[in-house]
Amino acid sequence: MFTRVAYLQHNDSSFYHHHHHHHLHQNTTDFSSNMSRVVIAVRPPCRAQTRTLLAPPVVVQMSSDQETSSPGIHFFTTAVLLDPSSGAVAEGLLEGTTATTGVVLDATTIIFAFPDLSIAAPGSYTMRLDVYGMYPNSTDGATLIAQLETDTISVGDGPVASQQPSSSEAAIIELARNAGVPLSPPE
Repeated sequence: MFTRVAYLQHNDSSFYHHHHHHHLHQNTTDFSSNMSRVVIAVRPPCRAQTRTLLAPPVVVQMSSDQETSSPGIHFFTTAVLLDPSSGAVAEGLLEGTTATTGVVLDATTIIFAFPDLSIAAPGSYTMRLDVYGMYPNSTDGATLIAQLETDTISVGDGPVASQQPSSSEAAIIELARNAGVPLSPPE
């Protein structure tokens, strides 16, 4: 059972089919292999306190020109913390649920939300988000669809001012909550 979600009006006629879906406008990268566009719809804060939930929560959005809810295809996204100076994974420092399955917002949009991530040690990091598809009848296991990286997150032991989501981020958080994703409302 899928929840229908009303979208903001979008004026790009190329998005319209005879089904007449509305889409949020995003700066997107076209992964022409499967015509999906994958973006970080809600970015993590640029400053965070150690062992404190990242707010706003990270949300990845995948939208497609075709219906994404094909039977038998499962999508999931993993999050890892990177040391930007070396590009190496900062093992064990990203706490919380670091893999999440997609939640269908509508026939062409899936989101992946990370509501409970925190970072265990002070430092500067980026987060890499890997989006995978599990296709029926494929012997390859999971197929990497997209790899996204956030801006730098500066983490310290002291409290930091809370970062408000942008209006487009707040809209995605609201849509996600309406679809049953457990995201807390902005403070």
